[in-house]
Amino acid sequence: MEQTNRIISYMNRVGVDYTVLEHPRSESLLHTAMICGIEPTAIAQAIFLDNSRGPIMAVIPLSHIIRLDWVESFTRLKTNNHELDESATLFDDCEPGTVPPIAIPYGLQAIIDKSMLQQSDIYFRPGRYDQLIKINTKNFFALHRYSIQGNIAERIPDYASHSEKQARHHTSEVVSPLYQENGDKLTTAVEQLKELPTLPETAIKLLPLHGDPDADFRTLAEIIEVDASLSAQLLHYANSSYFPHHSEINSIEDAIGQSLGFNTTLNLAIAISINKSFEIPKDGPLGLIANWTHSIFSASLCQELVKLTPQPHKLNGSTAYLAGLIHDIGFLLLGHLRKVEFNQLNTAIQNDPETPIHVIEQKTIGSNHSKLGGVLLQKWGLPEPLVISAREHHNTDYSGEHHLYPALVRLSDHLLKHYELSDINSETPPDTLFELLEIDAEEARAVTERLMQKTELFEEISIMMAG
Repeated sequence: MEQTNRIISYMNRVGVDYTVLEHPRSESLLHTAMICGIEPTAIAQAIFLDNSRGPIMAVIPLSHIIRLDWVESFTRLKTNNHELDESATLFDDCEPGTVPPIAIPYGLQAIIDKSMLQQSDIYFRPGRYDQLIKINTKNFFALHRYSIQGNIAERIPDYASHSEKQARHHTSEVVSPLYQENGDKLTTAVEQLKELPTLPETAIKLLPLHGDPDADFRTLAEIIEVDASLSAQLLHYANSSYFPHHSEINSIEDAIGQSLGFNTTLNLAIAISINKSFEIPKDGPLGLIANWTHSIFSASLCQELVKLTPQPHKLNGSTAYLAGLIHDIGFLLLGHLRKVEFNQLNTAIQNDPETPIHVIEQKTIGSNHSKLGGVLLQKWGLPEPLVISAREHHNTDYSGEHHLYPALVRLSDHLLKHYELSDINSETPPDTLFELLEIDAEEARAVTERLMQKTELFEEISIMMAG
C-alpha cells in the first residue's frame, strides 16, 4: 500500500532505524498486541481532536484513554473529539482504523502523551491490519520532533495486565480510537442534561452541617425527623449489633447521642437521601444492594484507615467516610438515566466475572462510572474532596488538589478486593499507595480483617438500606 511507502519514506528521510513486523491480519489492535506478545502500554495509537487551531493528532498508548479536560488544561484551548473521515484523500492509503500515530507525513499537528517515554520500544500500525512497525522510543520521538509532549491520557485500570484468555473475550477491540468519542458523548450528555436527578431537599439541608463546628445534635435530629423513611432506616441501623448499647434506641436524638454519633448519623443520612434520587434494580453486581454493601464497607474502612495516618491527620475521618459511601455514585446515575446500557453492563459483568469492571465498562458504554459520578457531584455542588474522590478514585496518576481522598478510597478498594467486595483489579495495593498515605501495610490489613468480622451485619444493613 502507498501508506506503508509514505511512512517508510518519512522514516528513511529522518534517518531512524525500525523493523517491520508481519503478523496474521487482525482488525483488533488489542488482539494484535496479544498475538505478538506486546504490552498495550507499548503500542501507540492516534486519536483525532479539534480545537480553535484546527485538527490535532493525539498520540497515546493503547492502554490509555484520552482526557479532554487534561488536554484543555495543558493547551488552554477548548478541545473536542474530531469526526475522522478515513476515506478522505488525506488518508486514502490507510485501511480504516489504521492511521499511523505519526503526524508530519499528513501535515497535521500532534500532541503526544509523555507516558510513551517510559517504554524502551514503541509499536504502531503503518496503515495496515497485518503489520506493525517496531521502533525504539528515542527514534519514535524523533519522528515527533515538532510535536508537543504532555500528560493527556489516563491509564485504563487493568487494561495492560490482561491475560491472553481475557483478551480473547474482547476481539472487537475494547479500546478503539472511536470509543473515546462515544464515552465523551455520554459524559457530555450527562453534563448537559437539564433533568439530572435533583439533590433531595433533605440532603440540601444536611450538607451545610458537614464540617460545621457549630452544628449540634438537635439541629441534625430535626432535619432527619421530617423524613419518616430516613428516620426508620437510621433507627434500624442504630439498633443493630454493630453499635453496642444497653437499651433500644427509639428516637433520632438517642440514635445520635447513644449509638451512631453525630458524624456517622450525618453521613449516613446524606448518603441515604442521595440514593433516593435513583431508580435502579436492587439485584445484580451493580444493583442497589451490591452498591450499598460495597459503599458501607468502603466508608467504614476509609474511616478506620484515616486513624492510621500520622498525627495530625491530613485527612478528615468524617469526609473520608462520606467519600467511601458515595464514590461509586456514577453506577447509580447510569442505571437511572440509561437503563438499557446499565442492564447491558450488569449482564456483561455477570457473564464475564474474570474481567475487571472498568474494562467491561469501556467496552459496553464507552465511559466509566468515575467520570459520570464526578460530573453529578460537581453539578450538585458537593464539597470538592467528594467530587474528586468519585472522579479520580481509579486514577493512579492523579496528584491534584485533595489527592489523598481518592488515594484512600483506592487503598480501601484494594484491601476489600481480597474479600470480593471491590471492582478494582488487584487485592495487592502498590507500595507507593501506602507511602503516599503514610500508612503501615500490616496495620491496614489487620484493620480490614477486623472489619470483615462484621460481614453478615453489613450485608443485612445493605439490604435494609436498599429497601
